[in-house]
Amino acid sequence: MGGPRKLTDEYQVSEILGRGGFSIVKKGINNKKKKVVAIKTLRRVQVNPSSTKGISLQTWTNQVSISEALVTNEMLVMRKIVEEVSPHPNVIELYDVCQDEHGVHLVMELCTGGELFDRIVKEKRYSEAGAAAVVRQIAAGLEALHRVNIVHRDLKPENCLFLNEEEESPLKIMDFGLSSVEEFTDPVVGLFGSIDYVSPEALSRGRITVKSDMWSLGVILYILLSGYVS
Repeated sequence: MGGPRKLTDEYQVSEILGRGGFSIVKKGINNKKKKVVAIKTLRRVQVNPSSTKGISLQTWTNQVSISEALVTNEMLVMRKIVEEVSPHPNVIELYDVCQDEHGVHLVMELCTGGELFDRIVKEKRYSEAGAAAVVRQIAAGLEALHRVNIVHRDLKPENCLFLNEEEESPLKIMDFGLSSVEEFTDPVVGLFGSIDYVSPEALSRGRITVKSDMWSLGVILYILLSGYVS
């Protein structure tokens, strides 16, 4: 058995597409198939003694704990999606996983149509028919996730990407770093979320269920029709 497969052995990596607290997304291309992909690198925090000056050991320990929990959680959720959901027209597809000294790399479907958030800003306000078309796609993706006990937990327009720039483009749910899978989710993951979209039970640290995602979807529908968050 060989060691972990390195990303650069199989993919050419180019420009940055986005950043997160513990992740970065870049554009890439498979060396053999020449398929263009998105590569999300989940970065693990490493404790370097030379860089801890002025920072408490507890702070570093917390950062390492959080990064490990988020990396493990997202890998667990994506594996379950691959095994029990994919392919689905409204859920981002994972093609490959590589690992090296820089972190864990999730090689995924590349969506070039931009975020739902950007289209909301551009449109300012959707028609009822347009809003219905968007919500129908998100609901279809959620139905597939909820059927296998995955709760997204951070559903918002920034985490819904259009596959391409066409007006009738499929819409994909993505970013499962904060998602929960049955009883396997680390409690630390529950400390995060986007306050404008989270359900009351999430704010009060109550039990999270599929209803929490439906609350978030309702907020998205409100924004689509009104053009702003109340």
